[in-house]
Amino acid sequence: MTDTNWNDGITNDLSSALCDMYDIRNTLPNKVKNQPKDNDGTETTIGDCLDSVIEFLENLERAKNHA
Repeated sequence: MTDTNWNDGITNDLSSALCDMYDIRNTLPNKVKNQPKDNDGTETTIGDCLDSVIEFLENLERAKNHA
């Protein structure tokens, strides 16, 4: 037996987090998104990190909708 209220809360939180990430990605200027994510000589940018988190959340949302 599943707790529908708990699942609804997770779904709402997931959708909210995804919308927040879209807003952050769309609001940040390219100058910021193209900066490296750290000072350790990485080629990974802040934009790459945002895209990775968004992709992860989208996959969770897709999986939740097909469960």
